[in-house]
Amino acid sequence: MFGKMIMVLFGLGFLGFAVYLVYRGTITRRFQKTEGKVISSELKRNYDDDGVSYEPLVHYEYSVEGKAYQNSVYSTAPIDRLKKVQRILSYYEPGKIITVFYNPGKPEDSVLQVGISTGNMIGIIVISSLLFYALVEMFFL
Repeated sequence: MFGKMIMVLFGLGFLGFAVYLVYRGTITRRFQKTEGKVISSELKRNYDDDGVSYEPLVHYEYSVEGKAYQNSVYSTAPIDRLKKVQRILSYYEPGKIITVFYNPGKPEDSVLQVGISTGNMIGIIVISSLLFYALVEMFFL
């Protein structure tokens, strides 16, 4: 019983994080557009116990109502496949004029890619299914 409870708690934690990412991705769909310019782009490697993951770091500048901003957030969804990150970086070359999406209530909050990733949606479906199964098994079987 204790092991199942731990599994449920971990599942709830992962589900909460996935729901946050989906919520954040949904919010970005309301962001306004402005023109920006790529300052630099680079591949970021993150090392942990699971190995190496990759992230596109695209540094860009833009202005809203005459005030200049800089950011390096590509998307609210994590992207860790090397080939996809390399493809993103090849598109965002330094000096390129780009579309930046910014939060109208907080213009320093911006992204280059709006919306929800398919991976986040699949994660929510899988985790929800496993949680449902664990709860049914704990309380009804």
